[in-house]
Amino acid sequence: MSLHAVGDPVDYEGREFVPVEVQLIPAYALDDLIEILRLPPPTRIKVDVDGYEESVLRGAVRTLSSDSVRELFVEVVDHDRQGTRLESVNEIVGRCGFELVESFRHGEGGEGFVSDHLYRAR
Repeated sequence: MSLHAVGDPVDYEGREFVPVEVQLIPAYALDDLIEILRLPPPTRIKVDVDGYEESVLRGAVRTLSSDSVRELFVEVVDHDRQGTRLESVNEIVGRCGFELVESFRHGEGGEGFVSDHLYRAR
């Protein structure tokens, strides 16, 4: 919830904000980074990107679909409080061969809109 953004200054709920500072950084899809730098494929991945979960996962479909990744941990910020982003994340990782093993919702009584999800390769 740090109000970081890649590209347009839009927060995790899709609202524009005025950035305090702008810093240029290189950003790559995981699939491209592994290919370009010839990195060994990961066995475990953690995604904690404050609202950019779907974009990050879409850029890692080749890697996630490979036999190397055994576990995937994703923090999901459900911007609409309706489970829309979580449904999208589940759909992406499900197509890559992962199943949900465990979930934990942040916030008092587990009623927050941020949640952690552990997936394992089938």
